[in-house]
Amino acid sequence: MTMMWSTKQLGKALNLSPQRVGQLVKGGVLPHPSRQGHDPFVSIPAYIAFLMKRLTGSNLQAARTAKIQIDTAIRQLELRQLEGSLIETALVKQTVFTLFRETRDQVLTWPSRLGATLAHLSPEQVAHKLDPEVHDLLERLSDALSHEPTQVRRR
Repeated sequence: MTMMWSTKQLGKALNLSPQRVGQLVKGGVLPHPSRQGHDPFVSIPAYIAFLMKRLTGSNLQAARTAKIQIDTAIRQLELRQLEGSLIETALVKQTVFTLFRETRDQVLTWPSRLGATLAHLSPEQVAHKLDPEVHDLLERLSDALSHEPTQVRRR
C-alpha cells in the first residue's frame, strides 16, 4: 500500500514551498493529488524529470545534485518507515475503527447483561453496579491502545 503525502510534506521533501508545489501541479509538472494526497513515488520522479528537462544542457550538475537530494529524502523516509516512526494512514484508520466498533459492541451489550439485575436497585446501587463495567471496558481499551497498531485485535 502506497503512503500518501500532503502538499506540505511533498514540498518539504522537494525543498519547495506548498505554494510552489501547487503551481507545479497546476502547470502539469506534478500529477494532481488524490483525496489521500500526493503519491511520492509518482510525484518525485515527475519533479526529477522536470528538473532534468529544464536543466539539461545548461546545468546538468545541478540536476544531478537535485536528484541526489531527492533520492536522499526518499531513503530517509523509507528509513523512518522501517523504524516505525511513520505509520500508514490505512492502518491507523483500521485500528481506530476497530477500537470504536469494539467499544460500541461492548456498551450495547450492557442492557441485556445488566438490565434484569439493575431493575430493583436504587440509583446509587446502579452506579455501584455499572462502575466496574465501565472500568473494565476502559481497561480493555487501554490495553488495546498500548499495543503496536498491527497487534490490536478484537477480544
